[in-house]
Amino acid sequence: MKVDRFRKTCGLILLIKSYLLLIITIILFFGGIALMIIGRTYHDPNATQDVNASCAEGFTKLFSTLFGFLGIIIGLVMAIFTIVYLISARKIYRLPSFPKAATICLLVLEIIFSISFLISSIVAISGKEIIYGILLLIVFAQDLTLSILLIKLLKNKNTSQKELVS
Repeated sequence: MKVDRFRKTCGLILLIKSYLLLIITIILFFGGIALMIIGRTYHDPNATQDVNASCAEGFTKLFSTLFGFLGIIIGLVMAIFTIVYLISARKIYRLPSFPKAATICLLVLEIIFSISFLISSIVAISGKEIIYGILLLIVFAQDLTLSILLIKLLKNKNTSQKELVS
């Protein structure tokens, strides 16, 4: 009973996180599309008169198109992770039996997220972006906590199954 309640609580936390990841993925994807459209349609009225304005317009078009394309690619990669995360979190939360494969899948994804957020926070802090780095460290701590909860869930389920066998 206690293990099942713990599993439901972990599943609910993971389900909420998967919905947040879905929202972030949608924002990244459509934000990338918007940046690419802006990059293609941007026009500076001073560009025809001044060489510097013409050069600045070219760089603005190039960088907004580049960052838009990057946002779309990151959004698509995150969409794959988010779909797997959402399906696995729903299995943990909704299935009456213990889904060991879904738990291991989520544990691997949480470890990948933890490592990427730790590296991002180190880069942000070394680049003098302290606020951004602190936010990334908070997300890293949350990912690390969820990883520990998933490991604990796997251990609790394994010990409860051994007690049932003996």
